[in-house]
Amino acid sequence: MNNTFWLNILATVLESLIPIVLIAIGILIRNALKKAGATKEQLALIEGAYEILARAARKTNQIWVEAMKLAQGGLTEEQQAQARADTIEAFKEMVTEAMQYAIEQAYGSLEKWIDMNLESAVNEVKDIYVPLVDDNIEETEEE
Repeated sequence: MNNTFWLNILATVLESLIPIVLIAIGILIRNALKKAGATKEQLALIEGAYEILARAARKTNQIWVEAMKLAQGGLTEEQQAQARADTIEAFKEMVTEAMQYAIEQAYGSLEKWIDMNLESAVNEVKDIYVPLVDDNIEETEEE
């Protein structure tokens, strides 16, 4: 058996773990917020804000992060900082005032919440999109 077979199996296993990880993160966040006394409405708003943060991370990734990685083999620290700033800016453009208020009530500040959740959202993007990009690279090299 060749390496592609094992890589495909590994990719399938990792892809099947993504929903489990997302559910676990959601449960942990929900439990922490319940302990803090957040209402169901606040929980729903904060969960919606997390989805927007993940969408902002995907947007940044699709626009230029993957292109830079393919062209240069990785990102410099300056480019990583720019990707982070672009993701935060995109998130702030999409998040609603109600979501911001719910986050501020539960966490104290929007910036604190972003710091706590941005890496998780970025890792979701990496788990979903990087295997797809790697598969495309392998297919191109084989042709």
